[in-house]
Amino acid sequence: MEVKNEKMLLSIPPRDVRAIDELVSSGKYATKSEVVRTALKEFLYEKPLDEGPRDIRKFEEFRKEVQAKIKEKDYTRKDLDRFLEEAKEETKKEVRKMLAEAKRKKK
Repeated sequence: MEVKNEKMLLSIPPRDVRAIDELVSSGKYATKSEVVRTALKEFLYEKPLDEGPRDIRKFEEFRKEVQAKIKEKDYTRKDLDRFLEEAKEETKKEVRKMLAEAKRKKK
């Protein structure tokens, strides 16, 4: 049985488009779509969780664990909102750190 891919429209910065074009021109990839699919697979499934929020399966396991803990405790809406804000701030810090590290590696 053949898996049918879904088409998506993406907006990509010109610098990234040039990098994708270079990968295709080099012969490493046959098409731009192949470059994007490969990058997405790596981002979503191949990086360990400790490198950032990249492994969707582990994230889903974590989400289910959190939901179970919420059900077993008697948290108020205010508690959950506070937890969410703390998680947002922590995520922002991690993303900034990852971006800074990626920028250092490019230099």
